[in-house]
Formats: sequence, C-alpha cells, structure tokens
Amino acid sequence: MAKKTKTRQGERAAARRDDRSDRYDDSAYEDLRYSITYNMDELQFSRAASLVAPGWLYNVGMGIAFVGLVAIILLLISNPDNLVPALVCMAVSLIGTYITGNWSSVVMRMAAGSTLALTGTDNHRHVVITDTELTELGPDDRKATYPLSDLKKVHADDDACVLDFGSKRYVYAPKSAMSENRFRALVREARERTGQPQDDKAA
Repeated sequence: MAKKTKTRQGERAAARRDDRSDRYDDSAYEDLRYSITYNMDELQFSRAASLVAPGWLYNVGMGIAFVGLVAIILLLISNPDNLVPALVCMAVSLIGTYITGNWSSVVMRMAAGSTLALTGTDNHRHVVITDTELTELGPDDRKATYPLSDLKKVHADDDACVLDFGSKRYVYAPKSAMSENRFRALVREARERTGQPQDDKAA
C-alpha cells in the first residue's frame, strides 16, 4: 500500500513539472543539457537565501554575542561603576543575538537585493543550461543569459543548489524540479567547472 502511495505521489509530482514546462519552449536551444522549471515561492526563496548567505556572518554574530556578555560580567565585577562600557558591550551583544536569533530574516533581507528576489505575484522561473551558457526566464518576461565560463561558485545541499555568477547574480535550482540523479549530476558538473571539491552530501 505504501509503495502504491509513493508511486502516485511521484506521478503527481512529475505531472506538475510537465504542466509548468508547457509554458516554455526549449527547441531554440542547441546542446541542451538541463531544463528546469519551478515556482520561486517564499519557501524556495528562504532556502536559496540560506545557501548563498555567508556562513562567517552567523559565526561572527555568535562570537559578538558571547564576547559582549563576558565583557559585561568582567566589567561589572571589576568595578560596578563601569556602567557606560557595560551598556556599550550590551548593545554589541544584542546585535550578535539579533543576527543569530533572526538568521532566516537576515539572510532573506540580504538576498532581496539579488536576482533571487521575489517580484510580483507570478514567480515561475525556467532555467535552461546548454554546454556553454545558462539562460533564466523569470517574472515579467525577464531573461538573463550567463556564460558558464563566468560561473564563480556552487552553493548546494541535499535539496537545492545555487549557481553563483558573481555580483549578486544567482540562479536557483531545486531538486524537486528534476530527478535526484539529474540534480546530483548538475551539482557535480558545476563544481567541476568551478574547481570546487565534490561533496558527497549533494553530489
């Protein structure tokens, strides 16, 4: 019974992908390697933003919060009259606490100024990758083409990847929009192109 349920779910997912793909015609692209269609909703945007967010920023936030708290304690122990320096350390500690406690909001705000940003009500996106370039069709008839030679980095986990072309030019590709084997192949080939080490977690 469970096997039949999984089969039906897989068929429905494939049907949804086919319905979305009907909106786009890939016949004009030569040497087509990947054709990916998906809807960039808030969940996907949050996932993409988390992938491109600098990990060091979260670590800095944790460090600031901890150091600020320790500094407050040491200042007040050494001299209870050190109120002004203690207040300054408290403000610094609160900044670090805000960054770590609201990490999802922070990274989404940072990504809002990039090509990942949600625009309008229709956020369907279609990504076509050939042997030499990547083309993304997005909201409001937006079209962006990037030579694969400009690919700087690949950000990936088990569920999605972001191809980073620099200057906040990102292209998102969720695993749900393709088969798992195709997703792993995309991540592997992109990492080979950028010279990044392969990570068994996503490739």
